[in-house]
Amino acid sequence: MHVIGMALLATLSLVLVALVAWCLIKLYRMHTMLYELKDHIIKINGESFRQIEALLGLYKDLDFEFALPHTRGFAASPDFLGVVHETIKRKAPNVVVECSSGMSTLIAAKALQQLGTGHVYSLESDKYYCDQTQALLDKHNVSDWATVIHAPLNPTEINGVSYQWYDASALSQLEDVELMVIDGPFAGVNPLARYPAGPKLLPLLAEGGEVLIDDYQRADEKKMVQLWLDQFPDLEKQDVTCEKGCMRLINSAKMPRQAGLQQSVREAASLAERRINLTH
Repeated sequence: MHVIGMALLATLSLVLVALVAWCLIKLYRMHTMLYELKDHIIKINGESFRQIEALLGLYKDLDFEFALPHTRGFAASPDFLGVVHETIKRKAPNVVVECSSGMSTLIAAKALQQLGTGHVYSLESDKYYCDQTQALLDKHNVSDWATVIHAPLNPTEINGVSYQWYDASALSQLEDVELMVIDGPFAGVNPLARYPAGPKLLPLLAEGGEVLIDDYQRADEKKMVQLWLDQFPDLEKQDVTCEKGCMRLINSAKMPRQAGLQQSVREAASLAERRINLTH
């Protein structure tokens, strides 16, 4: 009987030790999670504060009379819009071309209006957003400084690979584009969705012209930029700190319209084909 009692006591002691150990592990994990949550909250608050600063700067610098629509999410973030504004203010471009319309169209048009020179041409695949952007431009009295072009996504073949990309025929008469803003089409339409802007638009880029690429934190945009750099060796790149990532490309020489494209186009085609195969 004494032996049984001792065994039971030993078992209960082991259970108690295990329970205490389990509680300590849980407490440690909770402690770690609280610190991680604290760091996450600090990071979010810091990023939100930077976006508020950038948005307030746009209101102040561009003297908006009416409230602006929502930013961030699918729309451009205020810090990227601030980069667009700073670039236009510095370069005073005569011709600006952008892929995807919205807040960036308004910021560009307002900045050009202040300078008294230039025009922005915005390719937009969705008629609804064309109308929304046009209404935004009308509301802020900058319609004379921007043209929103309804450019549906059509099959666009580049070296044997078909992409869904804008009908850019309306830009055929443009040349010496001094600023391009690449923020479309939607990444989900196909792998390397924004890659065609390189072969289709970069030959129009003026000497000293610049390209601003939003969403550069994504893998597709990083690969796209590398392909463009291989394809157009006169491009120089500058990382710009933005919430979603931003890359600035600067043309140090006038782009050749056709020469030097084939190798990197073939590489892009091969990459896109491999990625498409992986999705099936």
